[in-house]
Amino acid sequence: MMRHIPWDGFQLFLTIAEARSLREAAVKLKISAATVSRRLEALEQQIGAPLFERLPGTLRLLPLGEALLPEAAAMRERADALNRLIGVRDAFDQGPVVVTTTASVALFLARHLLELHAACAPVGIELSASRQILNLARREADIALRLRRPPAEGDLRVKRVSQMTSALYAAKSYLAQERWRGGEDDVRRLAFFAVGQEPERSQRAAWLRAVMGTKRPLAQIDELHLRLEAVRQGGAAALLPCWIGESDPDLTCVGGRDAPFREDIYLIFHNDLAQNPRVRRAAAAISDLLKRRAADLAGPAGANLGRS
Repeated sequence: MMRHIPWDGFQLFLTIAEARSLREAAVKLKISAATVSRRLEALEQQIGAPLFERLPGTLRLLPLGEALLPEAAAMRERADALNRLIGVRDAFDQGPVVVTTTASVALFLARHLLELHAACAPVGIELSASRQILNLARREADIALRLRRPPAEGDLRVKRVSQMTSALYAAKSYLAQERWRGGEDDVRRLAFFAVGQEPERSQRAAWLRAVMGTKRPLAQIDELHLRLEAVRQGGAAALLPCWIGESDPDLTCVGGRDAPFREDIYLIFHNDLAQNPRVRRAAAAISDLLKRRAADLAGPAGANLGRS
């Protein structure tokens, strides 16, 4: 007897296969790990054979799962293409354009949100700050703004729209306490907060090591808003975007003013949406804003860094 497996079952299988653990799959699906486990067991019962080998902390595809994976991925690709084709026909009044980006860029856009809203109207913007790269092919987001050029895969339109600089900042109260003399040569005497070593932060971590040497950090603080708050409270310096550090009257740049850490900002959307009037309008408004505000993003390093 032929078994009919609903598409939802294959979507669950793909998510688990990509995550390689029930916990990570649960995060992606926004349900509990126990629910993911129950649904996987139900799917395997429907199929009549196990798909994964359960190992401590991870899952490994069994031969049947290996065979199903490329076929299920091809099904998802076709479903995504159909959804994008429908999305291209969206009218101006069919919901906001979803923009996903990093915390630093999201904060910058939030500071200029009224300006961006005026340029986008009547199209609305839904702004999401996330380290997780949402999938543009599956329309989890319409536009992505990233500080690294994405790999050359998928049918994506990628445009460098500006550049953001970061430098080492500390609270004036902390510098007074440390009797900082005001020169960058004196910076290694200061305590500092580190950033993470994962790929999206590894270059920042390397820049920070070059400035601070082998000195051990006071703490590692990955999230920008937490790092900013810790710096404001005194006790250590940290790498912050120059547009934040220069606009805060309680902070002073103590390292990297003349040679800041630089990151290009890339605007990315799926090529199928190139003719979508909502996405085109939002992309143009964001691009124009970031170019117009290039001097703010560049900080003291110069006003021309964001021009392309």
